[in-house]
Amino acid sequence: MHPKKYSLKGTLIIATMFALVLYACSNNNSNNTAPNTFERVVVDTNPPVKPLSPEESIKKIQLPPGFHVELVASEPMVQEPVAICWDGNGRMYVAEMNTYMKDASGTGEFEPTSRIKLLEDTDGDGKMDKSTVFVDSLVLPRTILAVGDQLLVGITNVQHIWSYRDTNGDGKADEKKIVFKNDVLDVRNLEHQNGAFYWNLDNWIYPSRDNMRYKYKNGMLIADAMVDNMIGQWGLTSDNYGRLFYSEAGPGLPAVQIQQMPAYGSLNFADQYSKEFTKPWPIIGTVDAQGGREALRPEDNTLKEFTSGCGQSIYRGDRLPKDMIGDYFIPEPVGRIIKRGKVINKDGKIFIEDAYKEKDWLASADMNFRPINTYTGPDGCFYIVDMYHGIIQESEWTPSDSYLGKIIAQK
Repeated sequence: MHPKKYSLKGTLIIATMFALVLYACSNNNSNNTAPNTFERVVVDTNPPVKPLSPEESIKKIQLPPGFHVELVASEPMVQEPVAICWDGNGRMYVAEMNTYMKDASGTGEFEPTSRIKLLEDTDGDGKMDKSTVFVDSLVLPRTILAVGDQLLVGITNVQHIWSYRDTNGDGKADEKKIVFKNDVLDVRNLEHQNGAFYWNLDNWIYPSRDNMRYKYKNGMLIADAMVDNMIGQWGLTSDNYGRLFYSEAGPGLPAVQIQQMPAYGSLNFADQYSKEFTKPWPIIGTVDAQGGREALRPEDNTLKEFTSGCGQSIYRGDRLPKDMIGDYFIPEPVGRIIKRGKVINKDGKIFIEDAYKEKDWLASADMNFRPINTYTGPDGCFYIVDMYHGIIQESEWTPSDSYLGKIIAQK
């Protein structure tokens, strides 16, 4: 396995993917990308599982004309990345889940050996060249957010929020304190625990799940209880107006609770996105879908419905074509794709429709490509975190006698 980070580049466009983070950019006066001028090509209905080098993996990616992918960071600089954030100096923090699903049984999953890395680009070439272990010995870190000189961190199975600081400038945290305390253990499956911290325009920090939001004051977090539980899972984003966009992987919902701010309660409509937007279009057979053969198209073994959408983001940068600003991007790691949606305001109701017809903005033919998070970076580019991992489903759903358990043993 190799985590990596790339950037997408073209004459007009750059995008980059990393460990994977993919990062896509263009110059400010780039033209539109003519969404339907490229074709989806299914490469292999039963692809090999051999891990590839970052350079080989990049060649397996299909994108619209004008985009290409550039590596930003990879092993050994980062391992098993799941989330990133930047501080005010443009340095990147990376949460690594180093014990996630090393086998189908999840052996050693909760051992405290995960980390948060601090990556820096010291020569300004767009590629990370310095890596420091900022925090070590964690249990599956899942949320990171840089605020001032602090890094706020949430880990798996507990509900405290910690702050880490580097007080002597060596790139390693030497101060740790609890900034929000909740002694109740989180006994939910790790897929169902909070999967994001998002500091929104209204100056509240929102999680992806549950009914709390936080104000940052004097280095601490002050909690506010909201009306309803938010049911988002992995990832959270907002548009230029501060409207939040959640997603829920379990039932395959690419966007939930997008109609109003969560402080006013949960609101969903049955028709808040097009039916086509729930359909991924992979370019390889995705036989390792937890739903089994019924989840696949019989003609080419590709995933036919969303099953694990996560890590969504609204593109808000200035380095990609102008027609991408405000678009909604959501990875589907089982499908090895990233879907692009157009966000439309229909008389006050938010609606998302597929940007392409029966194809996706990004699709990979590498069986180990697992995009699980996306971001607009401080440089205006588009970043993708690719965990580059074989098993992406947690062990509760991979027993040896299940369809997926058998596929894992076979692959």
